Amino acid sequence: MIKNIVTSLSAKLIVLFATLGVVVLNTRFLGQEGQGEAALINLGILLIVSVSNIVGGGALVFLLPRIGTKAATGPAIAWAIFSSVLAYPILKGLDFIPDGLLVHICLLGFIQSLFFFVHQAILAKEKIARYNILISFQLISLLLSLTIFYVVLDQKALLSFIQSLYISFGATCLLSIYMSGSSLDDGKSQPWKKTFGEIFPLGSYTQGGNILHLLNLRVYLIILEKAGSLFSVGIFSLAIYAAEAVWNIAKSLSLVLSSRISNSTDQLYIRSLTLSFLKISPLLTLPLVLIASVLPDEFFKMIFGKDLQGLHSLILICAPAIWLHSVTVIISHYFSGTGHHKHNMWGSAFGLLTGFSSSLFFIPMWSVTGAAISFSAGLVANFTYHVLTFHKKQRIQTVDFTLSRNDFNLIK
Repeated sequence: MIKNIVTSLSAKLIVLFATLGVVVLNTRFLGQEGQGEAALINLGILLIVSVSNIVGGGALVFLLPRIGTKAATGPAIAWAIFSSVLAYPILKGLDFIPDGLLVHICLLGFIQSLFFFVHQAILAKEKIARYNILISFQLISLLLSLTIFYVVLDQKALLSFIQSLYISFGATCLLSIYMSGSSLDDGKSQPWKKTFGEIFPLGSYTQGGNILHLLNLRVYLIILEKAGSLFSVGIFSLAIYAAEAVWNIAKSLSLVLSSRISNSTDQLYIRSLTLSFLKISPLLTLPLVLIASVLPDEFFKMIFGKDLQGLHSLILICAPAIWLHSVTVIISHYFSGTGHHKHNMWGSAFGLLTGFSSSLFFIPMWSVTGAAISFSAGLVANFTYHVLTFHKKQRIQTVDFTLSRNDFNLIK
């Protein structure tokens, strides 16, 4: 198991540096406003993928070992098409993406949805190394494509970012199908109606939670855009990327945890393993939070451009909530791996309600600083729900949170 954790963490670090490279290129060549537009484009794609993942997403890690990948392939592709078509009028109504880009967003969302489905099929087979290679390849190919457009071809426009996404998503989707091998055809088959009946209820809880959590992290970008400040959108998107960079350790641990416990029926082992991950995750995350909190604006200006201002204070405001979320990530994957996806949905709903309602007060008053406060409030609310629910289900006592050598032995 430790090998899978190291492999996952290594891939996350590659993704982190590639993502950093993409953001640096956008801020350097398109400015903070261009980075804000790129962040909104990514949000539109993520919303499409989140809806598509009701059938082709995270619930499959739990279900595919039980129903088979071949049975889920047709329904997943059909649902991805439906989600991409449905997204057009919804995104047009939300009006945070220019009309001329909506078709591109929908097509990119469909391609990414196909990639994500194949991803889940690979993950369900505990092929962690392949999973991580594909994640890394997608971001590296995006970084290389952007470098060619911005630097080599001198095409410093948002359309270059869109074209780079096509290249990255398309190449990664084809590579993922090739690397999946026999994972997509395991010989099991059943009528689509039956497959939908098994996936949709569980997937609705899973993706309901993921969509709400996505909004809990990024709804503030839309509110800031509606306030007429793409510059603030760009700055706050950098704070979100910083938070997600810090969560790489928790995500690496949780990836291995959910894959392992979804294939186990030993409840004592599941409980012990989850508690070990639950103690190790915040311990390893804390140094990253402290480092991110002390970096001054001058450091960020050297990376993202001299027009950047106030990122240090935003990270400082969010730091405690970012650290607490390293616990939430582990508990949420415990719920996913044991088929209790509804708790992730309710936790995310509580977080979104708290964050969004507070943003209506704080953002008009303090703009991007208010967004940071609301972002933190949403994360803390989500953390509170997850911890209380996990405690109720597992009857956790204070002694269970004592770190011991056995915790490290258990994850080997």
